Amino acid sequence: MRISVLNFFSPPDDVLALAKFCDRECCFHRFWIGEHHGARQVADPLTLAILIAGVTSRIRAGTGAISLLFRNPYMVAETAMMAEAFLPGRIDLGVTKAAGLELDPAVLRLLTGDAEQVSPQTYEQRIAILRDTLLRKTTPLPFFDPRSPHAPPMFLMATSTQRAMQAAQHGLGMVTSFHHGGTLESVRSMTRAYQAHFVPSDMFSRPLSLAVVSGYISDHPDRCERAEATERQARAQTRADATRRSVSVFGSGRDGALRLRELGAAVGVDEILFLCVIDDCRECYASLSKGWLSTQ
Repeated sequence: MRISVLNFFSPPDDVLALAKFCDRECCFHRFWIGEHHGARQVADPLTLAILIAGVTSRIRAGTGAISLLFRNPYMVAETAMMAEAFLPGRIDLGVTKAAGLELDPAVLRLLTGDAEQVSPQTYEQRIAILRDTLLRKTTPLPFFDPRSPHAPPMFLMATSTQRAMQAAQHGLGMVTSFHHGGTLESVRSMTRAYQAHFVPSDMFSRPLSLAVVSGYISDHPDRCERAEATERQARAQTRADATRRSVSVFGSGRDGALRLRELGAAVGVDEILFLCVIDDCRECYASLSKGWLSTQ
C-alpha cells in the first residue's frame, strides 16, 4: 500500500517548502492540493501542482481536486497536457463536483457566472468532455501535437457508489474520502463497486483507488492532543452535515501508520491520501514518514 499527501490547510506560501520536504521523505508517492476559495487557501490547485512538480524531483504533484463546476473542462485539459509535456510522469489530475456549493451565493455566482447553472447534468457533461479531450477523442485538437506525451492520469472524487461506478465506467482513477463523511461501510462499498465494474482505458489498465484520511500524527503527544482539540473546535463552528467524520487518525508515527494501513486494507484501496488538519504540517508528515517506514 502507498502513502501520499493531500494538503488543504497550509497557506500557499508554505506549500512549496512542505512539498520539497515530502519529496525528500521517500515514502510519499504524491502531493496533492485541494481547491478552496477561502482566506489563505488555494484557488487554483493545478497551477500550484505545476509549480510543485517544477521544484521537486520525484513526488507526483496533483489536484485533489479541481472543481469542474468552476472550470472550462477543455481549458483544464489544455493546461494539464502542457504540464505533462514539460513535466512528464509527474502530474495527476483529480476532479470533483465541488464542496464549493457551501460557498456564499455571491462568491458562487462569481465563480460560475450564474448559480442557477450549477447542476448534476453540467458536471456529468464536463467529466466526459475532460476525459475525452485528454484521450484525444474530441476533434479538433489544435493545441495537442501528436508527438506530445500521454495525458496525465485523471481521478474522479467519489462520495457515493454512483460516482464510484462512473469512475469505473470511464476508466478513471477513483478517490473516496473518510474526511468528507465516509464510513468504513460506505468507503468499502464504493471501492468494491469501482473495482468490480472497472473498464480499462488508455489512462488506467487496472483500477486504482485512493482514500482520504484526515488527522494529525506526531511523536509528541501534546501536539497530537492540541491538533485533535483544534479539529473538534473547527468542526463545532461549521455545519455539522458538511464536516461529520466517523474516521480520523491521531497518534504517534508508528501507531498512526499502523492505523492507516489497517484502514486501507479494511476498505480495499491501493493508497491512502493523508490530510493534515492544521496548517503546521511538517512535524506531522515527518512523524508519519518515520512511522510508515518502520511498519513496512
